[in-house]
Amino acid sequence: MLLDPVGWKKIRRTCEIALEKYKVNYAWVDTCCINKESSAELQEAINTMFRYYADAIVCLTYLEDVGEGKKTFEKSRWFARGWTLQELIAPYHLEFYDTDWRSIGRKDTLVEGICKITKIPENVLKRDVALSKVPTAARMSWASRRETTREEDMAYCLLGIFDINMPMLYGEGDKAFIRLQEEIIQQSADMSIFLWARHPFMPSAYSGLLADSPAHFRGMHSVIEKPYFNPTEYRITNRGIRFELKLGLDGTGIRYLSLKHRFPGVNRCRIALQRVATDVYIRVNADKIYSSSDIGQTECAFYVPQRITASQCDIIEQQALKIDCAGFVLTDHFPLGCWNSWNQRFHAHATGAFLGYIEFRKPDYQPIAIICHAMNGNWSCGVDHYGERLDNLKEEVKDARALMWHGKNTKNPLAVFMDLEVGFHSFGIVKKTLHLRVSLDEGGIGHICD
Repeated sequence: MLLDPVGWKKIRRTCEIALEKYKVNYAWVDTCCINKESSAELQEAINTMFRYYADAIVCLTYLEDVGEGKKTFEKSRWFARGWTLQELIAPYHLEFYDTDWRSIGRKDTLVEGICKITKIPENVLKRDVALSKVPTAARMSWASRRETTREEDMAYCLLGIFDINMPMLYGEGDKAFIRLQEEIIQQSADMSIFLWARHPFMPSAYSGLLADSPAHFRGMHSVIEKPYFNPTEYRITNRGIRFELKLGLDGTGIRYLSLKHRFPGVNRCRIALQRVATDVYIRVNADKIYSSSDIGQTECAFYVPQRITASQCDIIEQQALKIDCAGFVLTDHFPLGCWNSWNQRFHAHATGAFLGYIEFRKPDYQPIAIICHAMNGNWSCGVDHYGERLDNLKEEVKDARALMWHGKNTKNPLAVFMDLEVGFHSFGIVKKTLHLRVSLDEGGIGHICD
């Protein structure tokens, strides 16, 4: 470093300005005062760097890409780097210099422009408000457009922003950001950590509760915390994050986890969950944030995994049956929580055992009931119209499901419906969802078609 003329000039000018302008006898320069060859020293420096900036009499920021014939201040790549976020927020006094070491201005005099560039509130930049008072999602959003050379540093550069100390494990990739969120959860009841959204073009029907990257918090800078005196308790377990609270219902099989935060002009925010086992849920529609509304609520204890792997998504899909019901209107389904109207799927959940029905109607025709049964990844479906007997059919399905659920039946529960001359179609599902179509003949009779 000392043999590099540019680097040496940076150190020399820093010391000259510190001594001449600010009467400071000592300077700390990040590019040469951290021994990166020692993992212990590097970890100590990263965990304490925020405090270095916060306790400094003044911080001098050299923007080598700003000056005559170069980029303007607001276009500097300094605003796109992950590590410089804490350099901007932590100091009381911060002065910017261009490539020729001419003063651009101080943070307090440039604060309006910096707010527009970074979406960081003025009271945060001026340190008029404690960072702990800012919602987690908003703080994450400040890093959503920033980058680091190493993937793990996208988490490590945020340690000071959240007052977190944790080991540096280079080589773990995006697991570092998951670890950071888990550490935040251990120390805070701020539920906005779950308030994130994937890019709508990112492929994946299912998601865990934690974000893969700060980029998923983009747009959350305006999140507001609703005042409350009794924070929600949740904790990390080996089954996922455990909650014991009310989930909203909307009749489509989707549950909604209401968060104690909102956007300006919007009621409390919520995210969508889908049950995949008796007490386990995963996040669905992860590209969307919903506003709270007066929907039914039920209180329960449940778990949501921190993240979902591709292989786990495959397992979930193996337990799902898609019914393509184009042209029909859904009028009833059973059991609640197993049918998703948004993707037209029945979910057998983790046990792989399932019995239920779904009812459709079409103008000028009698209602159609599809009875669905699954066991060990194999599905059987029967379809017929029953007219006045439809209600009896649905009750028989409910009774048979109750027997199956309690292990009291010894044969395929569909046998009773076969005696009623319901037409059945059997098939297996291996890492895919079978698409079914229901057609009506001239007599109003329903048929299953592959």
